[in-house]
Amino acid sequence: MKVVLGSTSDSKIQILKDTLQPMSRQNLEISGVEVASGVADQPLDETTTIQGAINRAKNALSKTQGYDFAVGLEGGLHDVVNMGYFLICAAAIYDKTNHLSLGIGGKLQLPVEVSSRVKAGEQFGVVIREYEQKHQTDPQALLLIQALISREKAFKQAIQNAYLAYKNKHHFSQFSSAS
Repeated sequence: MKVVLGSTSDSKIQILKDTLQPMSRQNLEISGVEVASGVADQPLDETTTIQGAINRAKNALSKTQGYDFAVGLEGGLHDVVNMGYFLICAAAIYDKTNHLSLGIGGKLQLPVEVSSRVKAGEQFGVVIREYEQKHQTDPQALLLIQALISREKAFKQAIQNAYLAYKNKHHFSQFSSAS
């Protein structure tokens, strides 16, 4: 099975391979291609994050040939009332028949300090790495921080959910023409 990812990130390609290989039970050929997400570099709501994943999948498929489907991955933040920002990861699978399947990973809450600084306009990537430096001696905090930085678990969940929907797409046909 040939899959194209709407990103050239080695870590995202590896996450996709590690997630899809056991689920598909097929030999996978995964390539990455640089595409635009069409959304802000730091999506600050769930809708924008999802749209970024969809755009990446559609742009990847339109830019290549010979692939069974394309995957778009987008990480962003979502503000939950009275709780601050949560990390959200979305995966979109788009195929040659214009079928779109979507998966969303579990949301992980940002520490209050990080969330407040993002709300004030700072970039999450910078803020979380500064936060990591401040908490080098706290192993529990480092587990949370690493999960927020790598996004591996959230992306894996999103990919699993999108692939399950894709393999069962006859149950979701009314959504296949989503934008």
